Amino acid sequence: SVGESHERVGGDIEADMFHGNQRPSASERGANPDLERHFFVRRPLRVYRAMLHRNLDHYDQAILDYNRALELNPLLDWIYSNRGLAYYEKRQLPEAERDYRRAIDLGYNNAWIWYRLANLYLDQWSGKKALHAVDQAMTHESDSPEGYYLRALANLELKRSRAAEKC
Repeated sequence: SVGESHERVGGDIEADMFHGNQRPSASERGANPDLERHFFVRRPLRVYRAMLHRNLDHYDQAILDYNRALELNPLLDWIYSNRGLAYYEKRQLPEAERDYRRAIDLGYNNAWIWYRLANLYLDQWSGKKALHAVDQAMTHESDSPEGYYLRALANLELKRSRAAEKC
């Protein structure tokens, strides 16, 4: 098997792929094709398995696999985003929010992570937080139909909240 043959040449296949504390910068990757291959082509089997489990709606198993990957390197921002999505699908919204925020804190700051947060806040009936998340997303992707749609939903939620306060 893959794991057995790798161990004969000296190590843990997943630990080897997750060494180091940070993903190399774009300039470092461009200057060193081995880094590009190591960090972006050779992902550990556990991460592929986690993504497969998530896509098959096996969220508990996906979360376990993402946890293992994060044990090997807790600074992998995109894994927090993926695990957050698995939590979101399980309707464990506090855990999903925590993971999305952690991904952003580690540098995974793009439109889609903010859209995920906006959807989460809308599910919690928090229009103000959702609107802030949409605004953040649209700083990355200013002309996105997804952004306009989520902004409209957040504004509707804010109007409902204001109407409820008047009652």
